[in-house]
Amino acid sequence: MEILSDILKNPKSVSFSENKIKISGLEYDKNMEIEIKETTKKKYTLEQLAYFLCNKHLQYTKYLRECKTKGILSIFYSDQKIILEEVEKENEVESQGRYDLPESKYYSKHDYHWVKDLIAEKTDEILKSKITEKYKIIVSSSLTATVNLSNIEILLTSGSLEKSQDLIFDKTEFKIKSHVFVAEEDIKDWTSDDWNMLVAIFCDGSEWQINEWGIGDVASLFNTVPTFYIVNTRSMNKNDLSGYNVIKWNVVDNKLDDEKYKLMWSKIKNTIKNKK
Repeated sequence: MEILSDILKNPKSVSFSENKIKISGLEYDKNMEIEIKETTKKKYTLEQLAYFLCNKHLQYTKYLRECKTKGILSIFYSDQKIILEEVEKENEVESQGRYDLPESKYYSKHDYHWVKDLIAEKTDEILKSKITEKYKIIVSSSLTATVNLSNIEILLTSGSLEKSQDLIFDKTEFKIKSHVFVAEEDIKDWTSDDWNMLVAIFCDGSEWQINEWGIGDVASLFNTVPTFYIVNTRSMNKNDLSGYNVIKWNVVDNKLDDEKYKLMWSKIKNTIKNKK
């Protein structure tokens, strides 16, 4: 972890060669595995970790393209935040200072208990005003899709697939109980933080929807985030999204039945729980 800490503090000191990685003048085997316990994969090579830390500012889709160009295996988006937190935690431990207590002659005899009460009040105010996390949902940009921006809130609220008459462009934000959701159809400019807050995907069954995301490892994405393909007729093509971990439903009467509605929410809630 100390090596990763050095990379994060000084990414310009890192250079990549065919078999080695040079960090602050010292050479390391690029295939050396480093364990990050909380991540999905558990172990990544030094090359993967170093390249990510040096390029952590890149949007996720651009990062994937750069990895493909360089021939470096990418780090899955859900692991990126965990890795950054672990390395930053290491930096904090290194930078902790030691503080000496003042001599007793400097102690005051005045009563300053009111300061403690004031701090407690302010802390409570800060907690109450804490910004609510916004969970992301991907929907289709197709106007004919069974689920899109015009009915995603209605679907999550009641299970109905009836579409609103209001025109909604790009994204829509809404609150259901204690959770705030942002549904979006254009995700090309998403950052790692956006991907880390993704809790559900609603596909329209078309290849172009997936292709326009610009993501290479779609299968891993669908294995991590609950993905739904809902058709409001009985004409679903069995080959649509075949081979992917996608929940496919033919729906009648323009509404999910209770069983499907509960299953949808169960999947989403479990994903939200894992984000905390």
